[in-house]
Amino acid sequence: MFLDKAKHLIENAVEQFSIIESDPSEYLIRFYNGKVTIAAVNRSTYLQMLITKGKKKVFKVITDMQSLESGVEDALKTLEAVEEGEVPEVYPKTTYSALEISDKELAVEEALNKVIDSMKNVYNVGVDRVSGIAKLYKTTYHLLTSTGNEKVETRTDYIYYVRAFKGNGSGFGNSVSTTIKHFDPASATAEAAEYAVKAESSKSIHEGKYTVILSPPIAASIFELVAGMCSAYSIDVGFSFLKDKLGETVAPKELNITDYGQIYDGVNSRSFDDEGAPTGITKLIEGGRFVSVIHNSTTAKKWRAKTTGNAGIIDPSPWNITVDGGDAENDEMLKEIKEGVFITNNWYTRFNNYRTGEFSTIIRDAAFYIKNGEIMYPVANIRLSDSLPRLLSSIKMISKNTKWIKWWGEVVTPVRSPYIMVEETTLTVP
Repeated sequence: MFLDKAKHLIENAVEQFSIIESDPSEYLIRFYNGKVTIAAVNRSTYLQMLITKGKKKVFKVITDMQSLESGVEDALKTLEAVEEGEVPEVYPKTTYSALEISDKELAVEEALNKVIDSMKNVYNVGVDRVSGIAKLYKTTYHLLTSTGNEKVETRTDYIYYVRAFKGNGSGFGNSVSTTIKHFDPASATAEAAEYAVKAESSKSIHEGKYTVILSPPIAASIFELVAGMCSAYSIDVGFSFLKDKLGETVAPKELNITDYGQIYDGVNSRSFDDEGAPTGITKLIEGGRFVSVIHNSTTAKKWRAKTTGNAGIIDPSPWNITVDGGDAENDEMLKEIKEGVFITNNWYTRFNNYRTGEFSTIIRDAAFYIKNGEIMYPVANIRLSDSLPRLLSSIKMISKNTKWIKWWGEVVTPVRSPYIMVEETTLTVP
């Protein structure tokens, strides 16, 4: 293995090290208009290497194994040249428990057949075209640290996102799983097609404040932002509205957000972080209160806390975010709204002010105007403008059902999200 060679090159020149070798195999299936247009296999190896000496540290990612020796040499030269600072602590000798949440082998052929079969009947509902991507991964991780920690584990991931189009209407669907058993492109494609057909012939609405229902794709993008702002680093550098709010109520008591290092269908699952610390379960918001900050060893030392197993050498970050379901049915939410909008997806979220949490995001794909508890017609060309603290505090209903969301556009960290109903949300138009 390459990490053994890296260890040999650095062990007499550094005081601490944590090396992770990752060997991902990616199977990419891209389709357009219901037909597979690209099928590719990418295999690679890369090393993440943390090295420390005295009060100096270097973190380096080496992607070219043919140049491993020169990459390590560059890291050692950089270690001598960098200024002294806070040094992360490579986790002491421990054991790791890798949950059995993946397939033993990646079911490529079965996954491909599921994707193709998902489109066989979708054109019967009247869509013009369907396009999307399936990404299938089998990744083996090897950990080796100067403190004697060693671990090898293999994960499989199945990720599928699809858009369907009908006239000027479009819909989005997503399926995320760690096993072929729960990989369900058929439901994702059917959902995208249903939304696309219903969203055709959209109308405009006036700017103003509306009660909105956010479906899992857009709700997940909101909760990903909130969980990321629970990072000690984000708080310290002013990229979080949660500064000085630890222990305070920031949302209704029904809201519970948790980060899992490992969880079934959480496709970022791993038993160890970049410093070699075991990952775990960290409650971030419990009963509406901000209860935990996520740490690596450096931020934990500064905060006089313990690492939560979320390194990120520089920025500790969540692994897999879950939001507990509530007690509402989707139809109940709809009936509660006198005037509002049901939103299925978003795109291009940008912050006006990270410290206050002010942001805006473009509403993408299907959205529907609601009047007196009924969907009246599809709407388009709207933007949601709000702040995270106001939005969280204005959640009035949370659905019982939840769904895993992850796609390259707005939800990079996987989130298991419910539908949420939020009052007094500002919608603007071009």
